[in-house]
Amino acid sequence: MWAVGPANLALYAPVTILVLVAIALALRAMRGSSRRHVAAGWASTHGTILMTTIQVQRTGTARREVPVVMYAYRVGQEAFQGSRIRVGDELGSITVAGHARNVLARYPVGASVLVYYDPTNPTQSALER
Repeated sequence: MWAVGPANLALYAPVTILVLVAIALALRAMRGSSRRHVAAGWASTHGTILMTTIQVQRTGTARREVPVVMYAYRVGQEAFQGSRIRVGDELGSITVAGHARNVLARYPVGASVLVYYDPTNPTQSALER
């Protein structure tokens, strides 16, 4: 028979936390994958890169660099602007050092790019799907 006492709780707490974190990461990955699957059917149009920068986010002593790309595009006669780089990434992602700079190198200001957009809601767009 298992007894729940202070020694057992000390063992179970870290394991429980790890399991919950793993579940949360798996759910986030599934949502991002699902959104990318839906975006695979999006239409495309030409756009222009307006601005790029790196946003630095700090949490405690952790530092995270996030690439920011603003672009303009037209659908029919209507003009739009977007900032989503990849569908699904709005849920957050784990990045490695230099990742933000590598992303921005693909999108120099003034460059002509292909923009993917939701034909039922053209305000929803991304540079990658």
